[in-house]
Amino acid sequence: MEAEPGSADYFTYSLKVYRDSKILIYQWTDTSKSPPSLHSLASLISQVNNFVTKGDSIIFFIKTDKINYKEGGKLLFRVIALNPTKIDFNYQSPTPCTPNFKVLIVGLDGKGIELYPIGSKLGKPCLQVIQGRVLSSGSQIQSEYEYILEARGSYIIQATFPYPDISGYRWQDEIVISCT
Repeated sequence: MEAEPGSADYFTYSLKVYRDSKILIYQWTDTSKSPPSLHSLASLISQVNNFVTKGDSIIFFIKTDKINYKEGGKLLFRVIALNPTKIDFNYQSPTPCTPNFKVLIVGLDGKGIELYPIGSKLGKPCLQVIQGRVLSSGSQIQSEYEYILEARGSYIIQATFPYPDISGYRWQDEIVISCT
């Protein structure tokens, strides 16, 4: 991908200066606007960077094969949580009728629609109790989703892990999809 004329690349740079027990941080970027195709890569790099620098225990991201679709096209994507640490990650979620991830697609009207993994049985009765779950050391969980893009414009996929907002730890990711 070519950067805009006069621009070097699509990266943001950060320089930390330690002086007299103070930290000065300078951030800058070149003048190019990041193309949508780099958003998911930038998000994954950010997740890995947070794992390394902040001591996060989970790498969480949305994976899609493409971000540009035709009107009426079927959007397929996966949501993935990885535990690369040597410690199991324990979390809580509603009973198995509710997935591990909360996934919303925000459409042109700005309203979010919750999506459920492919194969979910939405019509069956669901007993809502909190269940302990484990993302084992060195393992991952993932779910696949689909959505028909019925109108032209930009859509935002937002994903959160774990599903409920009851634990002290929560990871989020989002990606922008274009429909022409």
